[in-house]
Amino acid sequence: MALSLIFTRKAGVIHSRILLPKGASEAFLDRSTLWNEVERVEKHKDAQLAREVEFALP
Repeated sequence: MALSLIFTRKAGVIHSRILLPKGASEAFLDRSTLWNEVERVEKHKDAQLAREVEFALP
């Protein structure tokens, strides 16, 4: 059973960004390319594929 989540209409998101380490291909700045590759290489059933970071600014 495949699960597909789409957050393109998520309210309240002011800014989102993909950060890449030095030497990473700029192709990964495209979200589709990035997530397809993450899902392709990760084999563990219980793997953490992403991390969300939220900042509160005054």
